[in-house]
Amino acid sequence: MRITLKQLKKLPVVTKSGQLLGRVRDVVFDIDGQFVAQYEVAASLLSGKKYLISRDQVLSVSAEKIVVDDDVMRVSNKIDIGSKIKIGKVEAGGAVMRE
Repeated sequence: MRITLKQLKKLPVVTKSGQLLGRVRDVVFDIDGQFVAQYEVAASLLSGKKYLISRDQVLSVSAEKIVVDDDVMRVSNKIDIGSKIKIGKVEAGGAVMRE
């Protein structure tokens, strides 16, 4: 089965247990392997709920929906700017994603 990005964005994304997560908003491609590596899913454009789903978490894709594992974690939009990241002996300020 082949599907375009436009068609993919219209499909509902649900967990194996039936919870609706939203629709695909973007995809991350692995250009070396020429495949979709991750799906960014959001409940709605205005909602803060976003999910970054690995291709390994996708159980099935059909013309009706995308089914994913129940253990999909929500991605937070909060960024901790004050965090320090150690690079070798150098300590640099960095942004870290957290829930």
